[in-house]
Amino acid sequence: MLPDSPPSFGMLKRHGPSRRRMRHRRGGCAARWRALAAGVVTALALASTSLAQAEEDGEPAARVTEVVVSAQRVEERAQEVPIAITALTGDMLADSLAIGPSDLQLAAGNISFTATNFGDSSFSIRGIGKLVVGTGSESGVSFHLNEIPLTANLNTLEFFDVRQVEIMRGPQGTLFGRNATGGAINLVTNQPELGAWGGYLDLEYGSYSHRRTTAAFNMPLGDRVAVRLAGFQLRRDGYVENLAYGQTDADGNTLPGIDEDIDGRDIVAGRVTLAWDVTDRAHLWALYAVLREDDDRARISNQVCKRNPLPTSGCLPDEFGLETPHLSATVMGIFAGAAGALPLGADGSDSALYDFPRPPITNLRQMHTDLEPRFEDDEDVFAFGLRYEFDTLTATLIGSRREATERYSQDYNMDVGARFLPTAFNPGGAWPVSAPAGETPGADWLAGPCSIQHGATGALGGCALAVDGSRVFTYDEPATFEDYWTLEAKVNSAFNGPFNFLVGASAHENKETGGFQVFANGLDLVARYGVPPLGLPPLYPGYFYTANDPAAGELQESTAVFGEIYFDMTDRVRFTVGLRHNQEEKTISDTSVLFNAADVNAALGGLLGERLWLRQSLFGEMVGMARGAGGGLSEASQRLLQFWNAADTYRTHAPSAIALIAAIGAAQ
Repeated sequence: MLPDSPPSFGMLKRHGPSRRRMRHRRGGCAARWRALAAGVVTALALASTSLAQAEEDGEPAARVTEVVVSAQRVEERAQEVPIAITALTGDMLADSLAIGPSDLQLAAGNISFTATNFGDSSFSIRGIGKLVVGTGSESGVSFHLNEIPLTANLNTLEFFDVRQVEIMRGPQGTLFGRNATGGAINLVTNQPELGAWGGYLDLEYGSYSHRRTTAAFNMPLGDRVAVRLAGFQLRRDGYVENLAYGQTDADGNTLPGIDEDIDGRDIVAGRVTLAWDVTDRAHLWALYAVLREDDDRARISNQVCKRNPLPTSGCLPDEFGLETPHLSATVMGIFAGAAGALPLGADGSDSALYDFPRPPITNLRQMHTDLEPRFEDDEDVFAFGLRYEFDTLTATLIGSRREATERYSQDYNMDVGARFLPTAFNPGGAWPVSAPAGETPGADWLAGPCSIQHGATGALGGCALAVDGSRVFTYDEPATFEDYWTLEAKVNSAFNGPFNFLVGASAHENKETGGFQVFANGLDLVARYGVPPLGLPPLYPGYFYTANDPAAGELQESTAVFGEIYFDMTDRVRFTVGLRHNQEEKTISDTSVLFNAADVNAALGGLLGERLWLRQSLFGEMVGMARGAGGGLSEASQRLLQFWNAADTYRTHAPSAIALIAAIGAAQ
């Protein structure tokens, strides 16, 4: 458990004997009420259950709760399903204070949840999950909404108006449309109830200005149609203290744009579900869900580092601490130090290097940063299900569509950087920090004022972060757009004899665009002036960016057929055999850029009058040809020219450029 951990909020139990649980922390308290609405009447009342009534009548209160699950794609009692399954009802989740996917690991065995870098997450069941971060990786655990496989940001998902969560261990590919070698997690929402008015309202408050509201309302529309509305809102301050807030420099100035806390929440989510009994045999449901988050959630609250006394690496690999890495072992310290903008070889422990020195950090819920984290997540989901019941067969068609835009930014080094020194080529000592070209993921690759293709991305094109550039400043920003759809059809039997079966087919497509960027004014320094002491000309672009094609994106397409056959050998023994054929194709067109091009004009002493960015490898091969040591362009450079449709331009101008390089070399 982390030191100074966040509070657990108590609640008044919704059912059964009155029992109140309260926890106090730092003078704060938490309480929860549940309000039940009947029709449009807004009177508040606590619901009593049959269990409580049984106790009043003197009957035994203890009984086994029967849970109906769909682990085998048909509704069965959990006790009778021959699968390693854990089913947690909505009341169980509430009683255990499980409010999101990360809490499932505390309520079920053999399961773990990890919030990974770049805003991603991973479920592991029996050690099988998604243990790598990369565009080519796939999770071994599938996530389902009402049996429909769905991509989702599980970091932002919160449980509200949930009927139950089913955790199935082991391979599930012969039962579900999405292949799952480790297991599957099925989130089942409450469906509309025909012919009944009702609803509830949950209000929760606590320390850190915690306010959580959950509500649902069920409304029948005739005898065969009903609608259920459900909503959720969470607002609270952060649990992480920012020690830079209120700090003053020698002139009495404070750092702007930051709060005293980090890792707060501001989330709103809603869901509307329609249920329609089309006939006595045909049943249809449809769901639309929306989620919006815009707050200062921290992807990483702090970093563990014991500073290395030598600049060979930033931190000692076998020590624990809450310090900053050795300054001269960082990219910023290397380039800025070589350029004279930072003391070369300084380890960063001297407080005189900083306008806002780092105070002692004693636990993981303290940070020292001059950048307020940004966490934005917009998600829209549409899902449906159609079921038709024959005499001994049931046919089901389910599908969903999800669109999501996610953008996060955070201090890359999680510190307030050292102050830059004036240099001969920048006497003022302030360096701008590049910013993305726009809010659209991948905008840096598109036409615009800060396009990478136009040679003026980031601060060179005017896209700069509005921060004080007189000190080291670094931050990273993942941003993605995702468009996903899936469709699945299945037929299962209910014969009276010993033989039954389930067979299904599915298809899905997922397209994702965006990437991950790291910005630092020490990198912008190299893009503007190079590193003269190292003989480096200006290099471009002045930030790191790994991204996929903003037009084609990363495309994943999959089709599958699956099924199982069941044979009851006796009343107590069933033989099951399953088979799955899966065909999946993933197309990835991506790249990573940082200092890929050099300013040829600067390398030639400014003879060309203006910046001329040329791929470093291509320029090096042209220099080799000018010296008579090269045999021509490499295959990689030829592919590069073809990619940019620049082969004709090269053939036209390369001879004169190579001759110019040779002439300059001869003159020198």
